[in-house]
Amino acid sequence: MRKNLLILVFVPFATLSFGQNFGHGGCIELGGSIGYSNQTEVFNGTTQPNSAHFFTFLPYIGYFIVDGLELGLNPLGYRYSSYENYSNHDITVMFAPSYNFDIKSNIYPFVEGRIGYTSHNFKDTNPPEVDETWSGISYGGAVGVKFILGESSLLKAGASYMLYTYKPEGADNRYGYNELMVELGFMIFFSKS
Repeated sequence: MRKNLLILVFVPFATLSFGQNFGHGGCIELGGSIGYSNQTEVFNGTTQPNSAHFFTFLPYIGYFIVDGLELGLNPLGYRYSSYENYSNHDITVMFAPSYNFDIKSNIYPFVEGRIGYTSHNFKDTNPPEVDETWSGISYGGAVGVKFILGESSLLKAGASYMLYTYKPEGADNRYGYNELMVELGFMIFFSKS
């Protein structure tokens, strides 16, 4: 067991290549993350006892405007979930600026903010049948590290928190959920030589 753990820790570091231009102005980052999340419902500002677990894929595009400062976009996040007789479809578009800390190695800790638009479709086949679409602004952030692998690849590991909020048309109350997610991603980057 300990030998396997050492291999898991050593292999990513053994493939590191020093002297990269990652994180400098003009660098472009492309890829995505897979996440596991726990969501807790929130109704009109009060956390509810209901919760659910999801796997999510988040594509990502980022551009470094100066060294360390990256303007990112999660262009189209999609999540589907279903329970017995009802289902949810969520579509998100998030602006995700981040700062990548250059600690003079091939490890880059980062902090990231997220804000964007979310559309939520809810269908319930129990009588009376419901088919509603809500939308709203969602926000949160992420922290983690990026490891340079080889010439132009990154392994990204982190955790994020998001607050998704919706206000159904004509309703006085807000609906939404809190989400804690552990993310693991793979990216490629292109930089000026």
